[in-house]
Amino acid sequence: MNGRRHLTTIVVLLLVAAVVIIYWKATDSMPSQTSTAPTELAVRPAAIHTKYSSRKKAEHYIALDEWSNAIPTLPQQFVPLSENIVKSVEKFVFFIGHGRSGHSIIGSMMDAHPDMVIAHEFMLFHELMRRNFTSKEALFNELYLSSYEAVKSGLRSPEKGYTQYMNVSWQGKFRTLKVIGDKSGGNTTRTYSYFPTQFTKVYERFVTMVQLPIRVLHVIRNPFDVIATRMLYHRSPVHGTKITSVLNITTYKSTKGLQVEIDDFFREVQAGADMIQPLNLTVLEIHHADFVKDPETTIRSICKFLDIECPIEYVQACHDKAYISTSRSRNSLVWTEEFILNVTDRMSKYSIFRRYSFYSD
Repeated sequence: MNGRRHLTTIVVLLLVAAVVIIYWKATDSMPSQTSTAPTELAVRPAAIHTKYSSRKKAEHYIALDEWSNAIPTLPQQFVPLSENIVKSVEKFVFFIGHGRSGHSIIGSMMDAHPDMVIAHEFMLFHELMRRNFTSKEALFNELYLSSYEAVKSGLRSPEKGYTQYMNVSWQGKFRTLKVIGDKSGGNTTRTYSYFPTQFTKVYERFVTMVQLPIRVLHVIRNPFDVIATRMLYHRSPVHGTKITSVLNITTYKSTKGLQVEIDDFFREVQAGADMIQPLNLTVLEIHHADFVKDPETTIRSICKFLDIECPIEYVQACHDKAYISTSRSRNSLVWTEEFILNVTDRMSKYSIFRRYSFYSD
């Protein structure tokens, strides 16, 4: 009798264990319902999750870890570029466009490439007008210093907690320097809009000095969102903070202020259109909405445009850092029908805005 009871107990325990194992396997592949602090992968699920088996995923992240481990730490002190490193540079790149269009995140991702150095808001042509750079060595070292300082203590620094920081990256340093440049799209276009003749002369001297192929990136965002974001920051009494956050309100209204921002924006748009042909610029257009939807394709297109390799680990790191959705800043402003029609009519004059409306991304 006791033997039968023991046997029954063993059978029951085995059945319970089997049920637990089946349940564990079933739930292991499901997303956790526990509330946890967001991580980079929680912000944007990696594309590889939907493409490969568990084994392939593991192999991928082992490769990503190995790539990450090979990246040196940022030097404690800035080390200037040697003459040979300056000579190794193959291309120069800068941005045109309008502030609040998404230049910063793309510039930061480019700076994260092992063979690129992209300064953050060096304001290249403003500096070239203001200062007399006698050699490209001097200019390149200033750009490299800007990249280094952005990671050391600026907006690409992990201490700042800003979205431009990438954990797995070469930001502020490089493996082999092949591309160097500056991310100051709004300032470049604005400088040309105010001083087109002087800008042209400075640009010609710049081309002669660097003796490199020049490439230009133009990041484009829905004008309604650009105008709205500029308005929310420019009207705020606290620098670097949107006025809606300062006043703790959902939407902000300022008829006069909105018209000023619209006029300023389209003046810069016209300047951007005017500068491309006279300066013979080779331009890659990047739509911010496309970047958010498919960051891998955008990153690969930039690398191809610059004739530079695009390591899969680098692409994956950029993908995991990209925004998960576009920000519709226009919804934080009060728009009258008159303003909507005004912007829509002025947008229609430029092919780069053909895809956009008040109701589109």
